Amino acid sequence: MQGCRERGMVTPPILEKRPIFSSGGYEKFGPSFKTFGPHTKTTTSTVKSSNTSEPQEMSEKVSSVNVNLETFLIVWLDANVNTTKDNEETYNELRSSFNYIKTFDDLSTCQEYIEGVKLEKIVLIVSGGYGKDIVPHIHNLAQVNCIYVYCADKGRHEEWARSYSKVQAVIIKRKKLIENIIEDQRIRNLTEDPVPMSILNQRAVSKEMTAKDISKEMGSILWFQLLVEVLLRMPNDANAKMELLQTWRENYIGNTSELDIIDQFEHQFKQSKAVWWYTRESSLYRILNKALREQSIDIIFAFRYFLTKLSKQVSKLYDNYMDNFKSDNIEDNGKRIIHVYRGQAITKEELAQMRASIDGFISINSFFSTSRSKTKARRFAKRSPVTEQLDRVLFRIKIDVCLPTKPFADIEGISSHPDEREILFMLGSIFRINDITYDENDALWILNLNLCSEDDFELKELFAYLKKDIGEETSMVTLGNILVQMGEYDKAERIFLRINHHEGLIAVEEHKGNFYLAMKNYKCAVGHYEQALNLRCKFFPTYHPDIGKSYGEIAMAFEFWKQYPKAIDYYQRTIEHYRFTLVDNHPLIIQAKNSLQKLQR
Repeated sequence: MQGCRERGMVTPPILEKRPIFSSGGYEKFGPSFKTFGPHTKTTTSTVKSSNTSEPQEMSEKVSSVNVNLETFLIVWLDANVNTTKDNEETYNELRSSFNYIKTFDDLSTCQEYIEGVKLEKIVLIVSGGYGKDIVPHIHNLAQVNCIYVYCADKGRHEEWARSYSKVQAVIIKRKKLIENIIEDQRIRNLTEDPVPMSILNQRAVSKEMTAKDISKEMGSILWFQLLVEVLLRMPNDANAKMELLQTWRENYIGNTSELDIIDQFEHQFKQSKAVWWYTRESSLYRILNKALREQSIDIIFAFRYFLTKLSKQVSKLYDNYMDNFKSDNIEDNGKRIIHVYRGQAITKEELAQMRASIDGFISINSFFSTSRSKTKARRFAKRSPVTEQLDRVLFRIKIDVCLPTKPFADIEGISSHPDEREILFMLGSIFRINDITYDENDALWILNLNLCSEDDFELKELFAYLKKDIGEETSMVTLGNILVQMGEYDKAERIFLRINHHEGLIAVEEHKGNFYLAMKNYKCAVGHYEQALNLRCKFFPTYHPDIGKSYGEIAMAFEFWKQYPKAIDYYQRTIEHYRFTLVDNHPLIIQAKNSLQKLQR
């Protein structure tokens, strides 16, 4: 560990933060309150979903229980939403496709909630009267995916609804509403659930970038590759399965269709059926995709049992495929090259980043399902919406089966959709971006990618550079340390808490202190340095040198804060503590004395 930092030498860490969890719980808002779903209670003041770049304070930690584990949720606004039997039955039927449903009978409260959602996509059901008032205000929000107007007078409300492209339908029959939403959602889950990805442009693999720049660009890709390694090495026993089942059940209380599926998983799951379970229409793949996209450490580790089983089955299928391939004519280019496709909606921002990254790389941070059928994939792409935020794309991926690549599996025949001709890529597969073109006829972008070889020189060189400081051993401690270096303190803290790693937790608190010191938020800096001191006093011997280091960090923060009497007090404590373990002319003692003398002049 480093000694006390010199004044003015604190450097802010990389600022690329995502919250671990969005706010959760099933809620109904307005004068009339009735709960049909999980028995959790929250208030409007606690319902928020933010994308802050600052580390979370200890008091802001959110439990993993009763959070929205999926990307899509329903917001239902109707003056009578909580009072009729029909609405209760509609709610229960919709929960087969949406676990997370929020109902409101007050327009302003509903609008406030919608505006606060940042990470999820909203499917809005709204009565005709409320719809005419609220839709103009929320229609263009990125988080509003689509709108269904549920009313008694179709002709009257179709008139104003025609002006808003996100209005999918104006419906008067309950059965029709349910059928439309469930069928539309099945397509949305396939084409609009964002693909978890990291994009690395060509400059990052050129000689132009400094080591520091490379670390920034590659950090998210490297940590995810390490995460996959850690997951595959962890014990995958009955305890891991029970943790998965407990987390899954706790978040689907009252959802009878999903609870039935969870019961089936508990009693029927085996590794040879992992692909079938992943492709089955259920919450499982939706949970995994969101957790991997948002890098939700707690959920990823809670579901590690299934992730590991699926990874092992994909690897086994890949090995079998390669054994069969080698028995054929390896020089036959017709067999050597495979093309697969995927139709998808992606954000305009992601598309722009890819177009600026030709010859760069994309890391897909989840399992990635594709089809041998270009026609089917193109059909899916054309069913995706084009909005102010989204564009249609068709991934066209070239696989050279003679190259050593991440595993992929032909899952035709073992998928729950055997007619889809699916190829499933392993978690963390990396692709090179060859070119991107626009198809005028189908109004979609064609993304031409190559599955990267594990021996790709540029990638291999970068990974070797970034891993040189962590050695060959890959563990949760390694992963936590990488996250600390990236400035992802909350993710690192989640890991260190899981393994009760005291030094890691201390490092997190120190780095948070450094962060706030660099931001000139001295009160928070002192708070985190004090947390590090408390941990050291709890776990280290009484006169351990690092306790003196904590005193010095607190003194430095008070000095920056111009709280000079407190700074003097803590510098004196630093010197007094160091004298029990260090010689009088030790650099740390000299440094503390110099700082103290400057303040006493």
